[in-house]
Order: sequence, then structure tokens, then C-alpha cells
Amino acid sequence: MVLWWLVACSTETAAPTKGEAPTASPKTEAPKTAAGAQLPGYDGRFASDPLLTPLDVAAIPADRLPYVRNEVFARYGRAFQKDEFKEFFGKKSWYVEKADYSDAVLTEHDKANVELIKSFEGPEKKSRKALVDAGEFSDSGVSLTFVDEQTIEVGEQGDDLYEWERDSEKWEPRGTGWVITWKGDTGLKKAAEARLWKLTAEAKAVSLVGTFDPR
Repeated sequence: MVLWWLVACSTETAAPTKGEAPTASPKTEAPKTAAGAQLPGYDGRFASDPLLTPLDVAAIPADRLPYVRNEVFARYGRAFQKDEFKEFFGKKSWYVEKADYSDAVLTEHDKANVELIKSFEGPEKKSRKALVDAGEFSDSGVSLTFVDEQTIEVGEQGDDLYEWERDSEKWEPRGTGWVITWKGDTGLKKAAEARLWKLTAEAKAVSLVGTFDPR
């Protein structure tokens, strides 16, 4: 009986002595939200943490894509190694380098936007040659034939199964999986409307994503 009482006492939690405060459980810091982590004064395209669509990215001039992609990081104060980004963001009134910057502040939308923009980047000359060499991409009711590095033939099936409408258009590649086409002899920035296409290289398939205003 005495043995049982000793064991029971040894398993009880000792109460704090008089004047001793109970030990508090360690607190975990709540993760910062995008709005709380981004730099004060930033009001750019990513301020409200949007999720970009392919058409949103297609409307961005090709030579601006790297700057837009890095704006995702700049709005949190990331330091840049390349002089072009240091100089570009250094001129922004809201930008300041933060010594404690970490990619951990990136939201899921941030990560998705970065990957989408990267898919639109790439050497244009190499992409043009590769697509001309590939020739034709097609799918149900539509085909794209890369005639040369400036001209593309867009074929779309009409109401009749054997009736196809074919138009000669201008085109520009975006990365290795996207193509923009437009009608007329103007450059893309002066076109009234453009179409974005998604290419699948392995199957040589194509699908229309939608139309947008490139101006």
C-alpha cells in the first residue's frame, strides 16, 4: 500500500512554489501575410496578390517579362545580384533592400505567377527557328503552319467538315510553349487584337487560349 502511494505521488505534476510563476508554453509567431510583408508604399500590379492568367502575361512586352517576374520578389525587399535589376528597382521610390528577406514570404499566387511568367521567357530567335522547323501544329478544328520566321498560316474549320478557312498572319513566340498571332502588316504593339495559342511540342498540338489587346 505504501509502495502504491509513492508511485502515485511521483506521477503528479508538481505545483509551482509560492511566488513562482507557472511556465508558459512557447509562442509561435504567426506567418506574415503578403500585405504585411510587402514594402510600405508598394502599389504595383502584385499589391493585391493577384493570380495572373496566360492572357495577362501575353499582354506584357517580351523584353519587360524579366522585370515583371522580379517585381514579385522586389516588393518584399529582395536584394538583386544583377546590375540591371539593381538599377531598375533602385529607382523605385518604394524599393529598399531588406537584410532579413526570405522566399518564405512568397504566397502561392506569387509562386504560380513566377512560374507562368518564366514559361513565356526565352530566346526569341531560337524559338522562331525551332517552330519553323517543326512546321505544323494542329488539333480539332484548328491548325497553325509556321511558314517562315514572320508569317504563319492559321487554319480554322468552318461549318462543313471539309471547309477550312485559312488566313496568313504575323506571329511571335513566347518561350517554347506559347505563340501570339495577329492580322495586318503592323507590329504586335500596333495590332488592334491578338490571339494567344498554347503549343504542346510532343504531340505537335495547339489550342486557342483567347484574344487580348496588345497595345
